[in-house]
Amino acid sequence: MASSESMRRKLSSTTETFFTKILFPVVWVILFCPALLAGLFGSSLILRDRFLILAGLMAGTWVVFRVCIRLKVVSIDDHNLFVRDYPNEISLPLEDIANVTENRWIRVVTIHLKSSCKFGDKILFSPKPKLFLFFRSHPVVFELKALASKASSS
Repeated sequence: MASSESMRRKLSSTTETFFTKILFPVVWVILFCPALLAGLFGSSLILRDRFLILAGLMAGTWVVFRVCIRLKVVSIDDHNLFVRDYPNEISLPLEDIANVTENRWIRVVTIHLKSSCKFGDKILFSPKPKLFLFFRSHPVVFELKALASKASSS
């Protein structure tokens, strides 16, 4: 009989999660923030340009802290959702899923939980890429909704 570990299926993209959660914030802090701050205090800029630079700095920093750093690695099996945030991992029953939503612009899926867990009441992850999904939801959104519904009705 196969173990639960062998039956797991990863829903999140390992590559996109690494680049978005780890690499982009590091590059943002080391390269972009100092460059934007240097531009902000440059003497030849008009006030409008300073506001644009400040807005870009604030928007990028908001995205890093609100989305990038919060991404998790997500897997499922027949009964559980496994959520990993280096190095911690938790297991949640599928019936704990209240809803699943998606931001199509940045392709991030949010799992809304019925109650809070170690990582909060929302789990964000970057799904595996699928081609030609321009204005359609990622299939994993429908799959998770169906699994949660089935688990709750059992």
